[in-house]
Amino acid sequence: MISCTISCFFLVNIPGFMNTTLLKFIIFYSLLFVACNILESVDSALLAKIFPANLNLGVCNSGFTIIMATTGGRFIGSIIITIFGLFIGRELVFDFLISFYLLSFGLVSYFVYKNYSDLRVKAIARIIQKKEM
Repeated sequence: MISCTISCFFLVNIPGFMNTTLLKFIIFYSLLFVACNILESVDSALLAKIFPANLNLGVCNSGFTIIMATTGGRFIGSIIITIFGLFIGRELVFDFLISFYLLSFGLVSYFVYKNYSDLRVKAIARIIQKKEM
């Protein structure tokens, strides 16, 4: 989360203060891409760990749910970017999206930092409870 936040911070284009050059864009966008894929993998693994056992029997099992969530998220994100790109200039879309990502990653990082001990205890309790069954 922190590397996503830092990458977004350096990708924001503020004329006269922080100009985005091609090399800076390639470096930080690559870092953002890799960090987001790592986050998606971790989130998918955590979802599989806490998925209720009684739902694994039917078609709507944990694997199907994870595939639908990740693919559906990418689909909705692509649609939103396409719609914004059709009606607004390309530069504005990029600046708006990177600013939105910066705000989102920053807020989530803050909430995880503030609630880390509660999140960790609850996650460990769920994993232990699932292993006992």
